[in-house]
Amino acid sequence: MNKSRLNSCYVIGGDTLLTECVEILLRKDFDVRGIISKNPVIEQWARNAGVPFVSLDSEYFITLRQEPFDFLFSITHLEIIPEQVLVLPEKFSINFHDGLLPRYAGLNAPAWALLNNEDQYGITWHVITAGVDEGDILLQEKFDVSPDETSLSINTKCFASALNTFPALLDGLIHDEIEPQKQDATNRAYFGKFEKPEAAGVLDWTKPAAKLEAQIRALDFGVYPNPFACAKLVEGGNIFIVKSAVAQTADPSPGTVLRVEEGEIEIGTGDGSLTVTAIEEISGEEISISEFTKRLDIQPGKQLSTMSAELTNQLTELNSRLSRSEDFWINKLSKLEPVELPYASNISKDDANGRLGSVGLNLGTDLGGYAGSQSELQFCAFFLLLARLCGKESIDLFYSDPALRHTAEISHSITSPVSLCGMDLNLEESLADLVSSVAGEINQIKEKGVWLKDLLHRHPILREKVNMHGGVEIPLGIATETRSNKFEPPMNALLTMVLMEDGSDARFIFDKNRFDTATIEKLCQQLDLVVQAIIEQPNSTISKLRLLNKEEEIQILEDWNQTETDYPKDSLIHQLFEQQAVKTPESIALVFDDEELTYHQLNDRANQLANELVKKGVVPGTLGGVFVER
Repeated sequence: MNKSRLNSCYVIGGDTLLTECVEILLRKDFDVRGIISKNPVIEQWARNAGVPFVSLDSEYFITLRQEPFDFLFSITHLEIIPEQVLVLPEKFSINFHDGLLPRYAGLNAPAWALLNNEDQYGITWHVITAGVDEGDILLQEKFDVSPDETSLSINTKCFASALNTFPALLDGLIHDEIEPQKQDATNRAYFGKFEKPEAAGVLDWTKPAAKLEAQIRALDFGVYPNPFACAKLVEGGNIFIVKSAVAQTADPSPGTVLRVEEGEIEIGTGDGSLTVTAIEEISGEEISISEFTKRLDIQPGKQLSTMSAELTNQLTELNSRLSRSEDFWINKLSKLEPVELPYASNISKDDANGRLGSVGLNLGTDLGGYAGSQSELQFCAFFLLLARLCGKESIDLFYSDPALRHTAEISHSITSPVSLCGMDLNLEESLADLVSSVAGEINQIKEKGVWLKDLLHRHPILREKVNMHGGVEIPLGIATETRSNKFEPPMNALLTMVLMEDGSDARFIFDKNRFDTATIEKLCQQLDLVVQAIIEQPNSTISKLRLLNKEEEIQILEDWNQTETDYPKDSLIHQLFEQQAVKTPESIALVFDDEELTYHQLNDRANQLANELVKKGVVPGTLGGVFVER
C-alpha cells in the first residue's frame, strides 16, 4: 500500500493551533497537500515551512478535487465547510471542537461551560457532517475545571489538550484503530453564534454571588478577542468592566454595598455577597477601587441599581439583535478616519448660553427634476463639501436618527449613542452616483443600528482607537430629528448637520469654542453651491465641483493678487525681513493656532537657527530638508 497516498491530507483553519498540528502531521510522515486559510500569518508560516497554501477566499474546492486525498482536518475553522468539499476526502473530514460533545456543541462552548459552573470539561475530535458538530466522535479528552478558571485559561487548556490528543488520533487513523461513536442526541445542547449571555453581560445583583463570579470569569478572555461579552457594572449611566471578584457567604439585600476597603468592594447579591477586586474603564484602562468608589460616591449602605425581569429580557434581546452586526462594525470601526473641518480653530469664550450654536440651512433651493429626498440631497452635499475642504477621499461621520436614539435610551447606556456613516469617494464619480451611494450607506447604517460600547474593549484591533471608547467621538456628523425626538450632539461633536425628517427644517449645530457664526454662515453658502451643482449638473464629476461663486473667484484670483509694490531690488529677502524687524519689532509677524510671534521674536529665532547651522558646517549651496507636519 502506498504510504503517502494513505496519509494524504489538507488542513483548513486560521490560528496557531493549526500550525502546531501541521508540524505533528509532518513528523508523522503525512503528505500535507496544502493549508487552506485567510490568515496572512498562517500563509507566511506555510511558505516558510514549504507547505502549499490555498486562500480560503479562493475557489479552493477546485484545488482540492484535482487529486484524491484521505483526510481533511478542520482546526480552529469557524465557518461552515461546503458539503461539496466534505465529500472529497476518501477517509474522513475531521474537526477539532473545543468542547465535550454532544453537551457543548456550537460556538463559545468553553465560556458557556464556565457560565454553567461545570467542574469538568474537555475537547472532541469528530467527523464533520452537514449538521454542525453532529458527526461521530473519534476521540475525546476530559480535564478538571479549576475554581478560578477563566475563558482565557480554559481555552489554553483546550489548546494543550488538542496537541496532546492529536498524535493519538493520527496513530489511530493510520492503523485503522479508531472506532467512531454515535452522539447521544438526547444530551445535545447547541450554542449559536448570536447566542449571548443574559442581559448582555450586565451584572444583576439579584442573582446569586456564585453565578455572578462565574459570569465574570467566563467573560474574561485576557488580551485575546472576546466574541462574547464583558461583565459590566452599570450604575447611573456609567459603565465599568469587572475583571475579578470572589463570591462570599452573607445574607444582605441585593445591590447593597456592604464594605469598601483598599482594593476591594463587597456588594450584596440574591444569595451571598460579591467582593469585587479589579475594575477597568470601558476603555480598558485600569481604575483603582478607591477611584471607582469616589467617582460614583459609593459608601457602605449605598443601594446599587438592580435589574427588573423586563430590563433583563430587553437587554438580552437587544444584544442578540445587535451582535449580528458586530463583524460589520469591527471592520468599519477599525478603518475609521475622523475628519476635522479646516475652518475649525480654538476660540476660547465663556458663553452664558452654552457651548453650542445653531445656524439655519437654506432649504428654499428649487429641486427642479430631482427625485430624491431632501435629506439625501443635503447629506450628500455635506459629504462632498467635506471631501473638497479636507482634501480627503474617505469621509467618516457620526450618524443619528430617532430610531437609533431610541435604541440608546432603552439600552441602559450600554450601546453607542451614535452610529457611523462613512463614504469612500471617487473624484471621477458623477454627483448623481454619489447621491445614490450616500442613500445606500445611510439605509445600511439604519439596518445595522449601533454597537455595544464594550465591543471596543473586546477586540484588540479596536482597543487602540482610544478616542472611541464609550461611543465614537467623531467631530463631525449628520442627524435627523422629529419635533418629539430632538437631537442632542455628543460631547465632542464640533459640527452636526441636522434635518427634520419631514424636510421642513435644517440647521448646523456647532461648537462655539471652535467656530464663529460667520464661519458657519460661510459654510452654508458653500453647501448651497454644492446642492445646486448636484441638481443642475448631476452628471458632472466630484473633481469639477466649484465651492466659490463668481464674486469670490474674482476676489481671490484677481483682487487679492493685486500685490505689486516697490521694494529695494538690491536687497535679499532675509535682509528685507531684518529691516522690517527694526522698523516694527513688536508687530505680529507670524500666527499659528493660538501662538503668536513678533518680528523681533521671529528674527531672534531665525538668527539662533542660522548660528546653529553654521556650527554644523552649513554653507551657501548646501541642500537641507525642512521637517514639518503634513
